[in-house]
Amino acid sequence: WKTEEVVISKQQIYIKYYNSSPLFLKISFYSTMKMESDAGFNTFLKRFGLALNTIEGAPIKINALELRDVVGTLNDVVYILKDRYMIRLKRNLFSILGASSLIGNPIQLVNNVSSGVKDFFYKPIEGFVEGPIEGGKGLVKGTGSLFRHTVQGTFGSMSSISSSISKGVLVLANDKDYMKEREDANHKNRPENVFEGVGMGIKSAAKSFGSGITGVVTMPVSGAKKKGFVGFLSGTFKGVTGLVAKPISGAMDFISKTSEGIKNNTMTQEEGRNMKIERIRLPRVFYAREKIFRVFDELHAYSQAFLLKQK
Repeated sequence: WKTEEVVISKQQIYIKYYNSSPLFLKISFYSTMKMESDAGFNTFLKRFGLALNTIEGAPIKINALELRDVVGTLNDVVYILKDRYMIRLKRNLFSILGASSLIGNPIQLVNNVSSGVKDFFYKPIEGFVEGPIEGGKGLVKGTGSLFRHTVQGTFGSMSSISSSISKGVLVLANDKDYMKEREDANHKNRPENVFEGVGMGIKSAAKSFGSGITGVVTMPVSGAKKKGFVGFLSGTFKGVTGLVAKPISGAMDFISKTSEGIKNNTMTQEEGRNMKIERIRLPRVFYAREKIFRVFDELHAYSQAFLLKQK
């Protein structure tokens, strides 16, 4: 028998002109940790690094893309577009790294301080164009803006660093229930002023101290019930580690919440409104025990939201 390889010609696509507008995005990444009891040392290190890092408000700019006379198969065209966009995304690598909470989000710090410096010079100039009185008002506004933005940037960085350290220290305690409860509380509760920040910080610190002390007893007992003597030893280790790690984490949470409260306290009403994210539509309904995905139904979504409020 004679064997021949038959090459099937693929349909060619021709794009005479392709043009996409520039994109400006702000990306935030909040890490959550899935704790596994049988995780090895390498997994622990990865989890520890993930716990430390959070990306908040990383500015991403993707320049406009313009292509002419593109010819190829569907895969060729997709590859060309993917390659062009990947090149543009790689240019934003330093912006993403600069928004890391581990190093205090220097991008946000620089943006805040530069906005304050800009107002410090431009507000008086704009005012003196209209007259000396307006110039004096502009000088006061510019000085106030410089002070306000400097405080926002400085305490924002302090809050980011202390929050990252707190999460990293908690990984050592390996108490998944406490970590999940802490993460949920941090995402839901944001201090709007310094008083709320101090209050939330004290509450978090007290809870951490209490959990650390009670964990010395509850962890070994819980481990013994699940895995016997081996679980007892593991629980004892977790309890002793938590006795040290959790109070340190609580102290870092106090610094983080207080700093966040000071930062938010200095925001103007307009800045505060811009910081708040409002939902455009109600959450989608997933049906039955299998969580079936269907086309969005506004009535069902409203009914679900109403029932959840009644709980």
